Amino acid sequence: DPGEPTAPVVVQVAPESPAATAGLLVGDRIIAVAGTAVADHHDLVARMRAATGEVGIDVDRAGVVTRLELREREAGDAAR
Repeated sequence: DPGEPTAPVVVQVAPESPAATAGLLVGDRIIAVAGTAVADHHDLVARMRAATGEVGIDVDRAGVVTRLELREREAGDAAR
């Protein structure tokens, strides 16, 4: 249904970012954060902002669901 929200699809992963370190790839569909389903891009952003430390991200990669562990940058890490 075109009116229903869809899981966000990764379109870019910055080198050496927490997403890259976790193994997130362009084309991954993010379906859950910390075990809770993600409805759309806005939901993903809200869940990631609320997350602290390490958080499990469930992605659908070409039909196979994979859990990645994403760690936020440490305070001393340089922004890239």
